[in-house]
Amino acid sequence: MLDACLALLDTEEEKQRFTEVYHANKRLVHYVAYRVLGDEHLAEDVVQDVFLRLAENFTKLSQKDSHKLRAWCVITGRNRAIDLLRRRRELPAEPEERQPGPDPVPEDAVTALDNARRLMELVAALPDRYAAPLRLLAQGYTCPEIAAALDLTEAAVRQRVHRGRALLWKELNRDAEPHEP
Repeated sequence: MLDACLALLDTEEEKQRFTEVYHANKRLVHYVAYRVLGDEHLAEDVVQDVFLRLAENFTKLSQKDSHKLRAWCVITGRNRAIDLLRRRRELPAEPEERQPGPDPVPEDAVTALDNARRLMELVAALPDRYAAPLRLLAQGYTCPEIAAALDLTEAAVRQRVHRGRALLWKELNRDAEPHEP
């Protein structure tokens, strides 16, 4: 995989820098993709896709400092994993013989799933400056880790998380308010 990426680069200096970036970030991208997908092989596919995209745009992206490049890898890996997950869910299932299924899902579980989907839609609609820290926080990263990945101070991360949550709360309450006829 690394050889295919290196073949896209022109100079030895770019190849050396790309190799460093690859080795420094491949495990993190894999971890993020695996957390989203829950499948080892699909996570490896995402890692390959992220680093192929990085190699294709390396001249432009390598100008960023290492923290911003790391953040780019993490965010791109997460987004590619989410895209892959969506595509897999949209594929029609193969017809199966209909057998009696398990007991019906309790209404509370359906409501919780609907609420989670709505929250994910609202986070996706937020400006990236607020959405990125919230997504990383939801994936289990700490504020110092998020700050390092996004090249921000911890105070800025906490502030963006706070403001992002406030925007989400406002939007959720706006949806819950009764509408006048």
